[in-house]
Formats: sequence, C-alpha cells, structure tokens
Amino acid sequence: MSIARLRKVCTNCKESSIKTYWANITALSKIAGKKDVPESAGWLNAALLKRVKEMPLQRRKRYATAGLKAAQMYQAKKPNWSKLMTAA
Repeated sequence: MSIARLRKVCTNCKESSIKTYWANITALSKIAGKKDVPESAGWLNAALLKRVKEMPLQRRKRYATAGLKAAQMYQAKKPNWSKLMTAA
C-alpha cells in the first residue's frame, strides 16, 4: 500500500496533512498487528476500534481520524470509525 492511494481520495488536503494522515494510518496498522498498511480494509475491524476507544483522548482522536481516512482510502463504508471520530 502506498501513500498515492490516500492522495487520490484526499484531493482537498494539503501535502503536510496527507503525510500526517499516512503516518497515523501506518501507526494504526501497527497497533492492529500488521507489519505494513494492508491492501484491504479488513484490518479496520471491531477489535481495533475497541482498542482505540480505550485510549486516552488525544490518541483516540488521532487514531479515529486515521481509521476514517484509511476507510476512505479503501472506499469502504466504516460508519463506526466516523462515529468515533465525531465523538472524540
């Protein structure tokens, strides 16, 4: 998986924002136990969402946004990540 896929869906984002999103998506994938960012959205599951919900607020905000951006990157509907980001 490459950052190019994120750039395609984040057309109004500045380059610095894209780099930040990518770094956070990469960190989130490592929390999920992945070596690198996977090719599909299957890793954005309920178990990972639960782990993120249990984090302190600052980390929860960062990883909720990363989960939402990753779902957009995969063009997958993951409403729970959107709800978590809004709640944080």
